[in-house]
Amino acid sequence: MHQKMLNDLNDQEYVKTSIEGVHVTANMIFKYSVKEKMRKYNPCTGAVIPTKKLTVEEIENQTMEDKYLEWDEMFEFLEVVNQHGLPVDREIFYLLVFLWNAIQ
Repeated sequence: MHQKMLNDLNDQEYVKTSIEGVHVTANMIFKYSVKEKMRKYNPCTGAVIPTKKLTVEEIENQTMEDKYLEWDEMFEFLEVVNQHGLPVDREIFYLLVFLWNAIQ
């Protein structure tokens, strides 16, 4: 039933993060109910978040602007990496930006 609910949310075109939020919340509730011996098993175990597969037409109709970040978006991304990234993330992403810029 839980998997069917996740699939139904996907069919109704809810975004993936919303479906993940529903799944995580339900999982926490059911884990607690198993721990407190209200249920024998967690129905969320083994459930898979459905993903939307793009059609060939959707892929072909994507513009190049949809696939790459603009410079202001890139700088904003790098700022977030500086503030919240892991220690080596900054060097990795800056290197990728400079390499991409060099081959353009």
